[in-house]
Amino acid sequence: MIHWTYAFIARPAAGRADAFWVTVTGTHVSAPWGDRGEFTTLLPDGADACLVTQAVGVPGGAHPDLAVEDGNSRRGPATWVPWPRRGSRN
Repeated sequence: MIHWTYAFIARPAAGRADAFWVTVTGTHVSAPWGDRGEFTTLLPDGADACLVTQAVGVPGGAHPDLAVEDGNSRRGPATWVPWPRRGSRN
């Protein structure tokens, strides 16, 4: 059972992408978290958080993460499906 969905925004590790996302979403950024401090959560006032930024070493992207009751109860392997990029032939 899916309990919550988060949108992960993959951003270049260098730069000020969090400042951009805070401005366009009207949120404030959490303290960095994760093994290397690569994640931040965009925190809205008066609502549950659903946006996370992730510092990556490649150009950015986005993907959903699903909070599930029991990840071991999946019927099969998870499948990654890339979103078509602008100008792609897909």
